[in-house]
Amino acid sequence: ELVKLISAHAIIGEVNAALAAMYGVKPEDMIGRPVRDFAPDCGTQMADLLDSPQYRVIEREEQEISQSGEPVYIVESYIGIVEAGILLRVWGVQRNITDKKKMEIALKESEEKFRRIADNAQDIIYRMTLPEGRYEYISPAAEAITGYRPEEFYADLRIFGSIIHPDWRTYVKKNWENLVKGVVPPTYEYQIVDRTGRMHWLNQRNVLIKNDEERPIALEGIVTDITENRLAQEALRESEERYRTILENTEDGFLRVDASGTIVMASPSITRMLGYASADDLIGIRAVQIYRDPDTRNTMIAQMVKDGHVKDYEVEFVRKDGTAFWVMVNGHVVTDRQGRLVATEGIVHDITEQRTMEHALREANRKLSLLNSITRHDVANQLVALHGFTQIASMMKTDPVIADYLARIARVTDTIGREIEFTRTYQELGNLVPAWFRVRDIVDKATGNIPVRFSGTCRGIEVFADPMLERVFFNLFDNAARHGGRVTSITVRCEREPDGVIVIVEDDGIGVPATEKEKIFERGYGKHTGLGLFLAKEILAITKIRIRETGIPGEGARFEILVPKSSVRSGSG
Repeated sequence: ELVKLISAHAIIGEVNAALAAMYGVKPEDMIGRPVRDFAPDCGTQMADLLDSPQYRVIEREEQEISQSGEPVYIVESYIGIVEAGILLRVWGVQRNITDKKKMEIALKESEEKFRRIADNAQDIIYRMTLPEGRYEYISPAAEAITGYRPEEFYADLRIFGSIIHPDWRTYVKKNWENLVKGVVPPTYEYQIVDRTGRMHWLNQRNVLIKNDEERPIALEGIVTDITENRLAQEALRESEERYRTILENTEDGFLRVDASGTIVMASPSITRMLGYASADDLIGIRAVQIYRDPDTRNTMIAQMVKDGHVKDYEVEFVRKDGTAFWVMVNGHVVTDRQGRLVATEGIVHDITEQRTMEHALREANRKLSLLNSITRHDVANQLVALHGFTQIASMMKTDPVIADYLARIARVTDTIGREIEFTRTYQELGNLVPAWFRVRDIVDKATGNIPVRFSGTCRGIEVFADPMLERVFFNLFDNAARHGGRVTSITVRCEREPDGVIVIVEDDGIGVPATEKEKIFERGYGKHTGLGLFLAKEILAITKIRIRETGIPGEGARFEILVPKSSVRSGSG
């Protein structure tokens, strides 16, 4: 304890070493000096002493400042020494409680900080006494989640039980019984019905507080509203279930391959396609094993990584027993948030039967083309003979009527010859496999010896079309030169659209009459054979390309070739 003796004039008479040390000085440095030099509030203290009964002040807490400027907290008591009613001196006893006071201040600040956090948290933070189930504290978030204010929870112990969803009351009751016995899970989830009737999913984390006898006395915890998470999980589960149902019942197969090239997911259909007993037998093997030529997989994956996907990509797979079959793949890459490749996955369609039919059809067309060529050659020979006999007959002096008929026969013979030659030109229509062609190259080849000035702006555009695409442009150019009237120039340009590309072919001739814009694409309409534009339309239609005439009569013809997005890509020239 700290002891000092003060005269009636507030001069220090005696002081022990502990008190002097508290002020950072020696006892002799304090004796004889006014108390106010060390305790500025001395005047107030003396006034309180004089006003107190029997000149006593007991256990009063004071804050003073040490010589180093640090706050010092003390509890002090004073007793006055009185003779003949006159105060002679005062004995004072002080106890230094600075450490205790600092701990109390720190604790108070900590509690205030905790309360600020708790009061502003979105989760419910609580403390409940046991076994009564009375809330000692529940944070304001309780109102946002349950609709009840903290004060209502304090006042009515029944609120918590009343908001438990009926389906979860047995579960919560069982957990409460275990809780009172001292057994509590660290976390559990249940549903409540708030004041407005809306359901919430709650996640509750608990800490059981026990006394020295290990008896539960309180429960502390945090309650989080996880309604949105549970709804999202449920939606995801339903989506995955639908996804799984589709995969398990579709005839097309599904494969997922991780970044290392290992199959990690396979549908029942692809399992059957590849001849495996179950998906488990397929999962874990290297994907390259199911390709007849491993390089074809490398090429496909490279394109998938470059474009993000592949569409209608045809490749040859090999079954477990070694037999090969053709499939069409529509796949895409899967990346993480940093854009790194995680996996590739896609739908696999067995096109073996389609390929077989296509091969049979090509073989049949080849034989028909051969028969057509032989027949055309024989008919052409007969036409030559017929033309010769007609010319000989016309040189003889005959009746004018017969001469007229001979002339008609000659014209018909010429027409048949032109049509026979036309069929030779178009005999490969539909027999060849469509491919990618640069529009600029096709236009350059199709201009040939046509005596017209050409210009174009179709750089870097490639279209997927029948190999007879060149005949389409030749026919348009030839028609312009033959039937366009005063055509001196033809322009070919490409315009990109959201749905693909429009290839525009326009000239400076007389144009197409408004009444004929649709008819010119009909079979047999027009001059010469009447088949040119009809067949041009059919050639383009093989790969879903359309053509139309949109020019203004008198200002030149304008043909628009509409190429869908799936049949267009950027090229190098």
